[in-house]
Amino acid sequence: MAGPAERFRPVKRPFAVACKLTFRCNLDCGPCPWKDPHRKDLPTGAWKDIIRHFGEQRVRHIVFEGGEPTLRSDLNEIMSHAKSQGMRVNLVSNGTRDLAPYAPDRFVVSVDGLKATHDRLRGQGAYDRLKENLSRVKIYKDVLICLSRENHQEIEDLCEDLSGLADGFWFSFVYDYGGRPSCGLSPDERREAGQRILRLSRKFHVVNHPAYLRELGKGAPCRPTALAVVDAGGRIARGCTVGLVEEPDCRRCDLACHREVSLYASPWSRLWSWRPFSP
Repeated sequence: MAGPAERFRPVKRPFAVACKLTFRCNLDCGPCPWKDPHRKDLPTGAWKDIIRHFGEQRVRHIVFEGGEPTLRSDLNEIMSHAKSQGMRVNLVSNGTRDLAPYAPDRFVVSVDGLKATHDRLRGQGAYDRLKENLSRVKIYKDVLICLSRENHQEIEDLCEDLSGLADGFWFSFVYDYGGRPSCGLSPDERREAGQRILRLSRKFHVVNHPAYLRELGKGAPCRPTALAVVDAGGRIARGCTVGLVEEPDCRRCDLACHREVSLYASPWSRLWSWRPFSP
């Protein structure tokens, strides 16, 4: 039987590929559908084959995430292989484990709110560990703030609290997967948050594309050729992470990882240099 890379024959090469390296995670965040201790992760060799395939497609941006990718003992080996293919490596982590042993081109560390909110959602002490680990990293690092009803009123104070530890702030929005706790914002709330983030960009380094922030809440579908996503079992989807879990509903989705890549992959947005991929 052909492996995942051999089964994948894209019509157009994606701009970027997101690889969910593991189903394992040391946290248990309610809205996240990716943790599954009963499923087996792909071995190192299979990931190298997939990365090589996308390298041959001349994909130049790769994101490693999870689960929590730092739980893989072969993470540095996998990242080095991606770099050998000419790819810029982005590593997404919850920041609770030591990040100093890793050398991606860019760290993306996810935060769920100020200390009380973050620890309530992710576990006691998670916020302080995140701040300590951010302080030890010398490589470019963005903080990813995924907005929900739990934290959207805290964004200004959160930027103030983390401004000395992060090089940039990247905002996204929780998608309510079926069977998971519902905490996503309404379209009107997402639009209002977008305006607040645009105002914040006058003071802080907000890496979101301005066009994305102005289009929030409109339910626009993503470009199917912009992004490829590979889950920890080797399944590959084009244009939408949600499609690996359930039938996506674009009306309630503003996941930045896809909407912004869709904007960047469009002819008009090439007029700008999109900062998340140009640290």
